[in-house]
Amino acid sequence: MPIKVAELLAALPTPAYVTRQSVIKPKHINRTKKAIRKAFQLQMRKACYSFVEIVSTCPTNWGMTPVEAIAWTENTLLAYYPIGDCKSPEVLEVPNAN
Repeated sequence: MPIKVAELLAALPTPAYVTRQSVIKPKHINRTKKAIRKAFQLQMRKACYSFVEIVSTCPTNWGMTPVEAIAWTENTLLAYYPIGDCKSPEVLEVPNAN
């Protein structure tokens, strides 16, 4: 079985921020960008380390069309690797970066 790295790292006391995000749709891309920004901000504040796992498709390697790859990712891959924060600091003041 594939290893769920984000969940394994989130169980450790050391990481400050552990998340899994996706880039298969525009709304997911925006969330991924915010997660990466948050990880860098925590890193600059020396809040230990962060881990951002990004789920994406690979239609060429999978032998699928892009539409099939997105559907497979949504229906199969994200069922096993759910997106979202696995570990996040309780209080984090992140400046609004537009």
